[in-house]
Amino acid sequence: MIQIDQNTIILIVSVAVLAFLALRWVKARMLRNRARSWPTAAGKVEASSLQLEQRGNNQSAHVATITYAYEVAGTVHQGVWKRSTMFHGKAQGWIDQHPPGANLTVRYDPNNPGASVTLDTDQSRAPARE
Repeated sequence: MIQIDQNTIILIVSVAVLAFLALRWVKARMLRNRARSWPTAAGKVEASSLQLEQRGNNQSAHVATITYAYEVAGTVHQGVWKRSTMFHGKAQGWIDQHPPGANLTVRYDPNNPGASVTLDTDQSRAPARE
């Protein structure tokens, strides 16, 4: 019978977690790259929130979430834009830059207009708040 010591188990679990996180990061990066060619729509921030989420033993992250709405071909869609950071002030500052009612430039999938991405590089082009 094969015996696996505790250090080997920890190593296997650590590698699996790192592989999962790397895959998640790559998929998000690929989506953002693909979205650069998607059409844009004018969006508006509807709400924002800031939560402290536990991420394992003695680890946490401040997660800032912005909910926005945009219209494509007469249909209103909603999307969510999130930021995660270790610092409360940084997360709060990001939310403060995008208050409810603020305009956003939203990129949407032309084959599925309900799927959207909000890119930092597009936001300088968003019209000023009314």
